[in-house]
Amino acid sequence: MCTVTIVPIDRANGGKTFRIAMNRDELRTRAIAQPPCVQQYDPHQAVMPIDPDSRGTWIGANDMGIAAMLLNEIGRAHV
Repeated sequence: MCTVTIVPIDRANGGKTFRIAMNRDELRTRAIAQPPCVQQYDPHQAVMPIDPDSRGTWIGANDMGIAAMLLNEIGRAHV
């Protein structure tokens, strides 16, 4: 199961920032991910780790401040 943690960071001058932490599912046969790298998608850039088998990703953020994550389980939230 994947998990996502979002931690808001209070910055001076009213800026809205946050940190995101995420784990990838624990499938033992899954190859080790390539480290996050910057990809160019004209005219923007995004940073994301890459799965070496699928060449896809499960988390990323771009230079416009948009972050996206892919979760693989649907169910009730556990608080």
